[in-house]
Amino acid sequence: MQLAYLEPRRLLPPRPLPFCPRPLPGEAVESWIWRIGREFGYSPAKFLRAIGRPGADPKDPGHALTKVDVSYFATLARLPPNELATMQTIPAPWRLRAVRDQPFCAQCWLEDQRLHGFAYVRGSWMHAGRISCPRHGSWLYSVRDRLGSKHCDPADRSAHGIPAKALEAVITGEANLESNPRCSWIPEAGACLKSLEAAVVGATAGRTPPEEEWGPIGAREFLNVVHDVTNWSLQNFEQFRAPCPANVHYADWAPFLPPLFRFSCATLPPRSESQPERSLRLRVDPDERRNALWMAHGLLATAHPPMPSAGPGVDRQARQRQIFRGQNPASLSWLVARMQRWPDAYREACWVSWEEMLLPWHSHRAGLVS
Repeated sequence: MQLAYLEPRRLLPPRPLPFCPRPLPGEAVESWIWRIGREFGYSPAKFLRAIGRPGADPKDPGHALTKVDVSYFATLARLPPNELATMQTIPAPWRLRAVRDQPFCAQCWLEDQRLHGFAYVRGSWMHAGRISCPRHGSWLYSVRDRLGSKHCDPADRSAHGIPAKALEAVITGEANLESNPRCSWIPEAGACLKSLEAAVVGATAGRTPPEEEWGPIGAREFLNVVHDVTNWSLQNFEQFRAPCPANVHYADWAPFLPPLFRFSCATLPPRSESQPERSLRLRVDPDERRNALWMAHGLLATAHPPMPSAGPGVDRQARQRQIFRGQNPASLSWLVARMQRWPDAYREACWVSWEEMLLPWHSHRAGLVS
């Protein structure tokens, strides 16, 4: 039922709306706001403006629920505040800017259509460090890439649904990856990605990452390190069009990894101070984020699987020397500048010195000594 004749802006803030759908289990805030606005004939952006809560980004009208908003929306929706307080809240630097694409779990959306009649976005999927479904453990994928761009529109999903065969094909394809006896992929690849995912998601909730795996570093500092390393891996620091380090790194590993990553030969324009950084939150496609997180795991983790043809594994600092070898000096200078903000104890315990990163002769001498 459309209630377009009722103007939310004319209702006083303490007064509840005449009708408001309840949040679905695990539903993202922006999905719930879209459903509320639909009852009044409004888009999410127009609805938020109408009730005095406009989004800060005009191209991304999704809303991040804050403590102030919990009480406000609870009154509008006639809900107890503790029910809204359980909705997924993600810090702004780690919340995906999902404008033209969305991540999805095929199993969740298949169940949604059977139980609720339409597929909705989960709040947990909107975390930039989240690449798997916390409910099923299955991998997240890009809606545009796997299902088509029209299914990014919640109105289309609500009106027409998603073909069950398309969702089942995604589920079957992933099951075949796990059970294929002929694959020569590194078996620990998925576990490595999920360990970094768990550390990042836990750190945004204030939990310190395990020191034995990630070194002596607190939650907030760990997020800064992951943010800087993944930003570095997604930039093009050359003076000409070229792929980013994460894609080049994955191309070397591609024969040994399952096809869960973004194999892309596309080149990027040179990095410019006038352009926004290519952070994880701007890379909505989980495949592309897996590229950056795989490289980050090699740089940050205590243990990382070696290439099958490279012999036994090496320690963290030896892997860092291998990854930095041949990198553009401008890119290493950028990363060294960011490293100055990291804790000294962590840098000294877990990272090669800046001299080894920037001075080839020093790195060569350190390699001979080791």
